[in-house]
Amino acid sequence: MANSGLSAKSIINTISILNSAYERAVRTGQLASNPCQYVTLPKKKKPEIVTFDNDELVTFWNKLSEERLDYKVGYELCLFCGMRRSEVLGLKECDINTTFNSVTIRNTRHRIEGDEDIIQDTKTAQSHRTLAVPEFVIKDIKDLIREHHANPYNDTDYLIQNGFGQPMSPSTFTKYIRIIAELLKNVPDKLSFFIMGEEQVLKLQGIRNPVNSDI
Repeated sequence: MANSGLSAKSIINTISILNSAYERAVRTGQLASNPCQYVTLPKKKKPEIVTFDNDELVTFWNKLSEERLDYKVGYELCLFCGMRRSEVLGLKECDINTTFNSVTIRNTRHRIEGDEDIIQDTKTAQSHRTLAVPEFVIKDIKDLIREHHANPYNDTDYLIQNGFGQPMSPSTFTKYIRIIAELLKNVPDKLSFFIMGEEQVLKLQGIRNPVNSDI
């Protein structure tokens, strides 16, 4: 199967399905043994993490400033606070503390087929956490909340919304970065824009002191 060009993940999934079928055949007496027990599974390779370089990051940041506040704030939280997409989309207004410039991550939001949202508690105690947020991001969050309150179609207390006042879908949130990134040259196929080195964070923030966003 490896010679067919299938990924390790696809091979493992296929063997798992076959293993279940053969196990059933053994239990019902149709087979004497399960041939899958002799199969050596391939090791999964960790995907390469591709990020913007410093110049691309600044170009992306400048373009982002022209976009809707929902996208800008969402990406800022990923870029400067290290939040995952599901954590950003799970934020509600009550999770924002503008007095202490912080956000508290309590839930994650995913979407499955049929436009059904799955709201889950954070996976571990470490995932439930409070993060420091840069002052300029808090300012954008305040502006975003005021914008939402002025929107007559607003029907949710989620922080990141679509233009109709509903929670933004994960696919829309992810796809939009591709639209912006097309302005850059040599855009990689897989882009982990929210993973940056400390040097890049400091470059964008225009400060010299390192920032620890996890408090």
